[in-house]
Amino acid sequence: MKKIILTTLLLFSAGCLATSNEPPKPPQPSGNVVGLKTFESCEDLRGFLESKIEVEPLPLDAPIADSEEGTAERAPSETVEEADIVKREGDRLYVVNAASGLLVYDLSDAAHPTRVGQIPLDLDPQEIYVEGSKVMVVGGTRVVVIDLSNPSSPVVSLKRDMEGSYTTSRKIGSSVYLVLQNWIAPYNLEGQLEKRDPCRSVYVPERIEIGDYFSLTSWDLVGIDLDRLADEPAKVTVLGSYDSEITATPDHLYLTNLFYEEDKTGVYLFGLDSDGAAIVPLASASVPGRIVDQFSMDERDGFFRIATTTNRSTFGAADNRNYLTIFKVEEGGLTQAGQIDSITPGESITAARFLGDRAFVTTYVTKDPLVSIDLSDPSSPKIMGELEVPGYASYLHPWGDLLISIGSSEEFWGEVILSLFDVSDLANPRLLEQVTLEGTYGSEAQTEHRAFSFFEDRGILAIPLSLGSHSEIAVFSVSREEGFTSLGAISHDDLIESENDYSPPMKRSLEIGDSLYTVSEAGLKVSSFADLTESFGEMFPGYKVPDYWYCGCYGDVCYDCFLPE
Repeated sequence: MKKIILTTLLLFSAGCLATSNEPPKPPQPSGNVVGLKTFESCEDLRGFLESKIEVEPLPLDAPIADSEEGTAERAPSETVEEADIVKREGDRLYVVNAASGLLVYDLSDAAHPTRVGQIPLDLDPQEIYVEGSKVMVVGGTRVVVIDLSNPSSPVVSLKRDMEGSYTTSRKIGSSVYLVLQNWIAPYNLEGQLEKRDPCRSVYVPERIEIGDYFSLTSWDLVGIDLDRLADEPAKVTVLGSYDSEITATPDHLYLTNLFYEEDKTGVYLFGLDSDGAAIVPLASASVPGRIVDQFSMDERDGFFRIATTTNRSTFGAADNRNYLTIFKVEEGGLTQAGQIDSITPGESITAARFLGDRAFVTTYVTKDPLVSIDLSDPSSPKIMGELEVPGYASYLHPWGDLLISIGSSEEFWGEVILSLFDVSDLANPRLLEQVTLEGTYGSEAQTEHRAFSFFEDRGILAIPLSLGSHSEIAVFSVSREEGFTSLGAISHDDLIESENDYSPPMKRSLEIGDSLYTVSEAGLKVSSFADLTESFGEMFPGYKVPDYWYCGCYGDVCYDCFLPE
């Protein structure tokens, strides 16, 4: 196996937040930064990096920066938003589709929406944000912002190409923070550094391990304010390991990097100012092991919490350990406040969720428990309860003093399992019901939380299901007394014409008025919540049934794929 690179580097532009009469400028580092070096030329930087091959490892716990800028106070109403393939804003619905581009629907009559716009895109669209009449479309290395004040006459307000590939993002107020992955390859190092000139603004750890292959992963954080599109985006670059997750609050963004060989996760803290999309590096820390996903971490009341598993690549290893670590978020640093290192040893965390001063963790191998943890004292977190539950849980969704989980009978294959827990008594979590959905081969909601749609006021759950070559949105009523009750299912098979019984993969569900909207790769449907009666359905314009598709096998179980003759 090639040696995994353990290194961290920061690149950010100089500048401070401007007065109210001037456009904002990128944040400015505070000058002397402990543990980091700067260079007057790219030649000096290149020489330093090459001289550090096969030397001592980077101390991940060193602070990145002690910023003098701080961050502005946020209005309580500001929330953190994720991008998605479908967004609602007022009486409009926006859907992005590879074949159709950006589609705009008028929702004046929620049961019978009207398509009022179709905007072709010169990129492979992945996700969108909406801010007023502006829609940001992100795909690959390109960002496009379109003004749809008049959907029949769209205006492109911004088109920006960036190096690297888009991985994820967050939106706070009018500011969008993008994370893009790049590389510094082992060849033409001088030319690659020249692209980052001036290299005197590059900050490099004094102690790094580069390794034999000298290939570094670059994570670029780019901030764009949708209300100030003429401004140059803010930018911070972190060079580290190949894997990353983020979580954010209105004030902070946390970026993790997995350092595989040391079995550690580096955590990097950035200050955010949504007025101008400023990004300020603040601190770093490390924890043992690796996280499962973004729900393995969060920040609350000035404390950052993260759940990790060591040796997670080997399920059932006797030396697997599960940690929950709490850091105090301070100016210029992340200081460890408390830690648990005894969560079901020998198992591996499969899902985690932080809910105020409580945390819930599921692990998998033999006992498969749901573990409840008291976080009310950050210096002394305590395991309060443990409930053995069969199966593999991959996502936990809160509902008051109840918890809904989705998983499967096995880690990599098996039928979908839904579980409902009563967690009102932290010391005694109870399983109210567990349902195995027979004949299923997985759900996108197991790995994509945006596909898990739970409408709290109605107590209705909608999730995509794969049943062999067929895809559908399954709808359930959920209650403490009755558990899960099937209400039926919605498919989009009738929206298309296919000689090969192709079933469009179902992607999302959302509630608009008394209607359940479902989105697939092929089209849009509107159904009544009362009885799932369809009131609207259309195939997205330009959509074509693929010539072939991969169905695959799960373990020893394979299902039929209907391929064209």
